[in-house]
Amino acid sequence: MGELPHRPVGVTSVGFVIPDLGRPSGGSTYDDQVVRAWPPEGPPVHPIAVPHPTPPDTLAVALRRHPVTLVDGLVGSEHPDVLAEAAEDGHAVVLLVHLPRPADSGLTDDDRERLAGLEAAALRTSQGVVVPSRWAAADLERRYGVAGAVVAVPGVAPAPLSEPHRVPVIVQVGAIGPLKNQLLTAEALLASGDLGLCVRFVGPVLDQPYADRLAESLRPLGSRAQVHPGTDAAGVAALLAEAHLVVSVATTETYGLTVTEGLARGLPALVGRGTGAEEALAAALSDPQDLPGAAVATDDPQELTIALRTFVQDSTTRARWRAAAEVARGRLPRWDDTARTIAAACGQRMTSSVQTSSPSTNLREG
Repeated sequence: MGELPHRPVGVTSVGFVIPDLGRPSGGSTYDDQVVRAWPPEGPPVHPIAVPHPTPPDTLAVALRRHPVTLVDGLVGSEHPDVLAEAAEDGHAVVLLVHLPRPADSGLTDDDRERLAGLEAAALRTSQGVVVPSRWAAADLERRYGVAGAVVAVPGVAPAPLSEPHRVPVIVQVGAIGPLKNQLLTAEALLASGDLGLCVRFVGPVLDQPYADRLAESLRPLGSRAQVHPGTDAAGVAALLAEAHLVVSVATTETYGLTVTEGLARGLPALVGRGTGAEEALAAALSDPQDLPGAAVATDDPQELTIALRTFVQDSTTRARWRAAAEVARGRLPRWDDTARTIAAACGQRMTSSVQTSSPSTNLREG
């Protein structure tokens, strides 16, 4: 990351450039909650909504409204030149990377390479970088050789314990598409036999052909399988309140906000092994061996099938996972903690240089 050629005298206000996606997303939830929980003792934050995709001129104007601007990576990572010009004019930029741009689904190899090059340049140009997990910080260093990112773990709002129905219900929240990997869950359910499980997939449709394949694969399950593409935050909360288990098996996940939202209600989870969702599953637990759930492969439905059978048929495992979730429930971070960490990064990182590893960084999707 870079330093300003000339620095503002002090941080009197912080801008926050947030893309208007027109649909729910984990990143949007994070951004909105940080604004709401921003600490009153620091410089005030001013959200700046921009269209997505964002025209460079629009971003350039937004970056000059305040001495320091926090920029959602979905916007900033594609415009390193605009970030560099703002820095030249003395306006500090802190880049908030929810998910590396090349990790998104539906991209060609050329797209991934192009986005990786842009994002690497944006990271080195910014005066600070914020990520939602230790896993995400390590991933950025692996991809781009950029170290020193500030980790601001997503918070969670207190919620009442779930009161599940007699029939076991699992919930998977996330945009319908290859990244969130709903077809893996569908395949696992179909192979699980007559467990009597019900499944609720919740999230906007990003990939219609994928959604069509999901609907077709769920047909044998009849009314036990439902897709809720237009559900808002209140609807998600209502579904979680009646669930038994959360499933989060995205192929790439920097944290797993829905995992901790489930834990806040005493719900265990099955998460993708090797992703940031494992970090969310272990949130606030002193004993990493006593997890409120388990990690499974994201490319092998058989593992998920076995885990689902275990959950339904083994009452001891089910009780142990539920007890661990209830322990974690009272120790989860709050959004106040997240916002305070980011506010401190905005106030400090503009005056500090950032470590980078050797120039031979891998700019391709790894």
